[in-house]
Amino acid sequence: MTQNKPDRILVIRLSSIGDILLSIPLIIELNNKFPDCKIDYLVAQKFNKVLTPLYPYLGQIHHFNKDRKESSEIKRVRRNIRNNDYDWILDIHNSLRTRRLLFPIHNKIYRINKYEIRRFLFVKLGWEIYPEIPVHQKYLNTAPVDLPTTQSWYIEDCAQQ
Repeated sequence: MTQNKPDRILVIRLSSIGDILLSIPLIIELNNKFPDCKIDYLVAQKFNKVLTPLYPYLGQIHHFNKDRKESSEIKRVRRNIRNNDYDWILDIHNSLRTRRLLFPIHNKIYRINKYEIRRFLFVKLGWEIYPEIPVHQKYLNTAPVDLPTTQSWYIEDCAQQ
């Protein structure tokens, strides 16, 4: 890895088909910014096929099998992450499970800001302090570099390339 130019990136979003689809701009823009970088994705096994149109942009699609015993599956995935020696890990799920997956890995880990306290105050007290940032923009903001945000995104664009 040269300064701020990673050779390998792992993006983690385990579930929610809509949120996985909203990560497409992140994958494409990372690929545009770092064309020689290998970008891998970690997703729950049942969503593997959702990412098929992104194969031109992705190296490997790793899966997390929620049907297996969690502790053994976490060990398996953690070993896989360590063996791949990623320069950046973008945790755009930022859940207890993804934190357990990444502990005690010492790569550069960047997690999405979910604005949890602000969201709680908005939902419970009606305080309008929760930022109106689209989900795909939050994903783009997770990367430690500026990524363009002005293009329109369509799944068909990925399938055509």
